[in-house]
Amino acid sequence: MQLLIKLGIEVPRTHEIRKLLSIIYDKLKIDEVMIFMRENRKDLIILENIRGKSQYGIPSVSKDEAEIALLIAEKILSLIEKLWNNL
Repeated sequence: MQLLIKLGIEVPRTHEIRKLLSIIYDKLKIDEVMIFMRENRKDLIILENIRGKSQYGIPSVSKDEAEIALLIAEKILSLIEKLWNNL
């Protein structure tokens, strides 16, 4: 969220990471963001689904899904840190 604020973007009321990344791409036009979204689409969807399940207390998050979510979250943080440092 801090990156969006730094970019002068009003923080949208969403938890959809793909939408948030798209907003960042639209503002910065850095191909690395679009490539990241394309290459990690499946994992980003898993992360979004797990977030929704946890919010509503729906069980059935598998160990594999949890591991994917953690790995993609680390990748997202790395990407955001890189973008932040290059602004």
